[in-house]
Amino acid sequence: MTAPQEPWNTAVEGAVDVSALVAPAGATVPWFAAVLEHSEVALALVQADGVRYANPAARRLLAWTDGPLEQHQLTDWVAPEDRPLIAEQLRRRLAGEPGQFWEVQGLRRDGSRFDVRLYGQSVQVEGQPADLVTLFDVSETRQALRQAQWNAELLDHSEHLSRSGSYVLSCPEGRVRPSAGLRQLVGTLADVGAADPQEAWAWVAPEDRARVRQAWREARADEPFQLQHRAFGSQGQSLQVMHRGVLQ
Repeated sequence: MTAPQEPWNTAVEGAVDVSALVAPAGATVPWFAAVLEHSEVALALVQADGVRYANPAARRLLAWTDGPLEQHQLTDWVAPEDRPLIAEQLRRRLAGEPGQFWEVQGLRRDGSRFDVRLYGQSVQVEGQPADLVTLFDVSETRQALRQAQWNAELLDHSEHLSRSGSYVLSCPEGRVRPSAGLRQLVGTLADVGAADPQEAWAWVAPEDRARVRQAWREARADEPFQLQHRAFGSQGQSLQVMHRGVLQ
């Protein structure tokens, strides 16, 4: 746990006053504050001397369903390597700077980590600056991205070893998005991820281009097709390739 800082004494001009969120225990809170208690959006209210409030959604996200929050800092809820970044962003929100999204490794009460996106907004509590922080659990999204990255690296490695390549053909515009393996194999497709439609088939021998286009026009959904044809290699050499495709 980090030591609390000295309270700030200067209010941020124009900041929204959310003092109702930290009403004394037992006091009746306004209806809009009660709504936050039932929201599935995780919210925390933080000042220079620590966390003042976290709604039930935030407590569930952090596995902090019981126990006091006083004397805890926002940085207690992120991984050690991300704490300097979050501490700096908190300082800027308390100084009145506009917020922005940050993705860091969150830290639950039990020590487990998760991917979290934070957004802070400058507000006021009892005349003092505060940071209203929204927390989004993006673990599933980040895991899907990591899996996609792993799949892409595996594809690149497999194509390199087998001297093969692949592409995605977008219909109806006819735009080809080649893999790194295909670019390495034929050497004529742009590295920007989508070749010009007019140049999409330049790597296919001229006399075979009509057959390749025809194969795609006659393709049926989820039914693979294949044909052999000639192509130009990265050094201009002639290649005989097996061309397989499937329409999805």
